[in-house]
Amino acid sequence: MLLEVSQIIRSGRAGVSTDDYRKIISHLTGIYAKGLAEEMKCPFIITSVDYADVIEAISQEYPAFDYREVMGQLLYYMSQLFRNRKGSWMMVYEHLLSLPESVDALALSNRKAFMEIQEWTEQGVDSLFQICRDYKEMIGQAEHDLAGLEQRIAVQKDEMATQKNRAVIAFDSLRKKRVLKAMLSQKARLIEELQSKQMILELVEDDIREFEEKLVELRRAYFIRLV
Repeated sequence: MLLEVSQIIRSGRAGVSTDDYRKIISHLTGIYAKGLAEEMKCPFIITSVDYADVIEAISQEYPAFDYREVMGQLLYYMSQLFRNRKGSWMMVYEHLLSLPESVDALALSNRKAFMEIQEWTEQGVDSLFQICRDYKEMIGQAEHDLAGLEQRIAVQKDEMATQKNRAVIAFDSLRKKRVLKAMLSQKARLIEELQSKQMILELVEDDIREFEEKLVELRRAYFIRLV
């Protein structure tokens, strides 16, 4: 529904007055104010992208409105979208950047902080979620492979211990030793690969946390400047 509203506004054929714009904004800010006290995964967070789209559309037609409350809400929802690993946080960010220069609330938001966010986006911050998921999957597979290998090593050792108690062909004994040695070498490689992947995952998660903190700082700085 919100997307339809923004499309109608952008079409220029709606014949909406400034009073109508004020009513629309007031209605939306009232609705989305409720989401500030809800759980992280509340519906308001998911639809906040459409909310930002409507606000951008209205701001092009009515830049004189006081958007300070709206801006504070959208900064909150943008950080929550990122916190919930939703790539749509970037769409909210782009809508905010598209607000007219004359919108006072945008000046209050500290453009320098916005540019820092822009630098992160240009460096591929949005791909961190997928990288994180990929490495978690690879680590899970590596742990599964390692567990299976350790079971085979245990079986091999048991068989070799049993052979010591009976007459066996020397060749078979040597073969089992070579197999065990190969499996132990494979285990060492798997452990090394697993540790390497875990280190990379930790770095990616550190980047995610750092960027999440920047989004929170952006909103905090906005309210400080607002006061």
